[in-house]
Amino acid sequence: MMAGKKSQKTSGKGKHSKRSSRKTVVYFWPIVCFLAGIIAVFFILRENKNTRHTESDNTSRVTTESGNPEFRKEAELEFITPGGALLAKIDIQIADDDIERAVGLMHRDELGADRGMLFIFAQEEIRSFWMRNTHIPLDIIFVNAQKEIVSIHKNTTPYVEEEYLSGQPALYVVEVNGGFADAYNINVDDRVNW
Repeated sequence: MMAGKKSQKTSGKGKHSKRSSRKTVVYFWPIVCFLAGIIAVFFILRENKNTRHTESDNTSRVTTESGNPEFRKEAELEFITPGGALLAKIDIQIADDDIERAVGLMHRDELGADRGMLFIFAQEEIRSFWMRNTHIPLDIIFVNAQKEIVSIHKNTTPYVEEEYLSGQPALYVVEVNGGFADAYNINVDDRVNW
């Protein structure tokens, strides 16, 4: 008889431990999911902070005392007629990575008359530019892989988020002060060289 009672107690303990392990599992997984969610949010916020910090660093990589990005001469660019006659020559800053191309000439209060920015892309395709956060009017000159001007948007309006399309595939884009193309009689089919 004692053996029978002992086995009943043992089987009773087994039932009790199954119930408590079920309760542990029921409470364990929501806690694990909650903690995983907190960790994921932490890493997402950290990544966003790093991205903003990097963009901010690149926007003001070199600034003047007034806080405006400073022009860095990296090359010279010539505008040439199809026949080879020189139309104009400017100093250029080059934007050849994603961050530099995204920032472009934003946040600048001025650009010297003989200065501009050359955007270099990895492949030739229809391009789209806008004037968001751009304080000065620009001429946006789209150039194909053969360095021929395929389209020009003259005197673009500051701060407007309207898209200025190249119309034809472009590998390069040159931005200069608004009115520059008219002042130097620069037209579609002229060429650039740097």
